[in-house]
Amino acid sequence: MKCPKCSGELSSLGTSEGVTVDFCPGCKGVLFDSGEVAEYFELSADIPDLKADLKSARRTGISCPKCASPWIELPYTPGDDLRIDLCSGCRAVWLDAGEFPKLERIAASLDNPSSKLMRAVRNIERKGYRIIGWKRSRPDR
Repeated sequence: MKCPKCSGELSSLGTSEGVTVDFCPGCKGVLFDSGEVAEYFELSADIPDLKADLKSARRTGISCPKCASPWIELPYTPGDDLRIDLCSGCRAVWLDAGEFPKLERIAASLDNPSSKLMRAVRNIERKGYRIIGWKRSRPDR
C-alpha cells in the first residue's frame, strides 16, 4: 500500500496494544484504520467530537490508500494545534511525523482513569479472557 503523503511503500507493525498500524519509513507518517486510534490511545472514540470538528474540516486533495476516498484535515480537538487527516470514506486516520506524540499528550488529558479501566476490561473480555475477581458494579454498555 502506498503512503498518502509521499507515495512510499507503507510497512505494518503490530503494537503491544494489539493494534496493527501502517507506517511510512520515508516520511514517518502513521495510518490507523477506523477505531484504531481509540484502541491504541485508550479513548472512547477516534476523534472526541467528530461532528464539531467536521465543521472546520478542509479537503486536502489527497486520496486514502485503503479506499481511494478523499482525505479531509480537521482539528483533533477544538482549540488545539493538532490537525489530523481523516478519510471521508473509511474513516482511517493519518498522523504526520511529529503528530503522534502530540496526540499522546492530548489523549492523556481526555479521559478519566475509570473510563480507561472499563474500556481495557471490555477489550480483554472481547478477546475471550476473564478477569478473576472482577465484578462489575454496573452492566456493560
